[in-house]
Amino acid sequence: MIKVRKKLQGYLRLLPAWVFTALVTAAVLWLTLAPEPIGHGNMPPIPGLDKFAHFMMFGGLQVAVCTDLWLTHRLSLRTMLIAACLVSLFGGGIELLQGWMPYGRGAQLSDWVADIAGAFFWGWLVERFYR
Repeated sequence: MIKVRKKLQGYLRLLPAWVFTALVTAAVLWLTLAPEPIGHGNMPPIPGLDKFAHFMMFGGLQVAVCTDLWLTHRLSLRTMLIAACLVSLFGGGIELLQGWMPYGRGAQLSDWVADIAGAFFWGWLVERFYR
């Protein structure tokens, strides 16, 4: 497993620092702030799908931040926790923006809780994998 991690780290170091975080942040901003980011569909509403999407989006952002920290040799439990707090605050800021937007989006505390859960859960998993 250590050989795989070292090989992966070598390939990923060819990319500019913070590239993963920038790409995932742009995707999260689009998906959370665009009026209709994925268009209208004829899918019936699935209970809890919105919360699962928030959990995965902000978990993905946390994975990107942790990966960038790992590539710069700065990933530790402490930095992962700080990053998870910052990702969670980012999620709260997005919820506030959604509350102010005139597009029919609304701020929901349960969405923010899903953001926080995703950031800490995925951060914990990634930190254990990269350790």
